[in-house]
Amino acid sequence: MSDRGTSASLTPPPTFDLQLPPEHLPPDAGERKPEAWKSKHRRRLAPLALAVLLASCGSLTQPDPSSSALSLEQPLPTVVGKTALRAGNIRFYGDPLIVDVPASATAGVPFTVSVTTYGGGCIAEAETVVQVNGWRAHVVPYQRVSIGLCTQELRITKREASVTFAVPGQAVVRVIGRKQPEDELIEVERIVVVR
Repeated sequence: MSDRGTSASLTPPPTFDLQLPPEHLPPDAGERKPEAWKSKHRRRLAPLALAVLLASCGSLTQPDPSSSALSLEQPLPTVVGKTALRAGNIRFYGDPLIVDVPASATAGVPFTVSVTTYGGGCIAEAETVVQVNGWRAHVVPYQRVSIGLCTQELRITKREASVTFAVPGQAVVRVIGRKQPEDELIEVERIVVVR
């Protein structure tokens, strides 16, 4: 190896042609050709692919813990019977992260942001805090967490908040919540075009 460095040639990734063996075709495939069967299933997957693409228009990041929208956040209680106000669970194990924000809005007109939270047992729904500063909005759905004997149930709640941007432009809505089982704060960001 010389000390001038090395050069690497970039090769394109391999491509794969989906060839399904007959035992993997559905039993009613009969006279149909595998290509028609694949095409049918691709059409079924198109809406799912579109949903994934649209969901990826936002981002998932770590929030700034000093954000004033998180000013109500309290540490987990350590004594049985005590409670704490915490940013809600918006990603819960294998359950989906659901945040709905419209792609566009009208300046001065409120619009609805919805987020699904996961609670139950020792986790009850509490207030939702909305903080708007210029073209940035923070939405934090809070939950009240207690320590003690709890029922083993999962409550899935759609939370809604009203957000208003005063002037036209490209705005950002950030929903802050918790990811379980890690118990970490996460932030979901969505872009809104304000006309």
